[in-house]
Amino acid sequence: MPTAPRSISHRNRQRQPERRKNANARGYTYEWELASAAWLTEQFSMGNATCSWCGRLLSGARSDIVVDHIIDHKGNMELFWDQSNWQSLCRKPCHSQKTARENGFGRMGNDAHI
Repeated sequence: MPTAPRSISHRNRQRQPERRKNANARGYTYEWELASAAWLTEQFSMGNATCSWCGRLLSGARSDIVVDHIIDHKGNMELFWDQSNWQSLCRKPCHSQKTARENGFGRMGNDAHI
């Protein structure tokens, strides 16, 4: 049978979500920037200039597009660097929504999509 928290601070500690590692610790380093930029250049040269989620034609501006992992790598560096697990997405709203849904951020439900 559950017991009541001993104090407010104890209750608050119980509610603290696990802190997420910073981007660099998750693998998003300078090497990632170079590799993802090269991959995007290749995708555009092959005519694959659309968002994998919404199908919108992407401008090619680096601020408009991101390389996303189709399957969340969760620290698995082999999956992180597997280019068959990469896709191009609009930075907003598609990538933001996908990340929020996968990581449980915000108020988005499991079926939230454009």
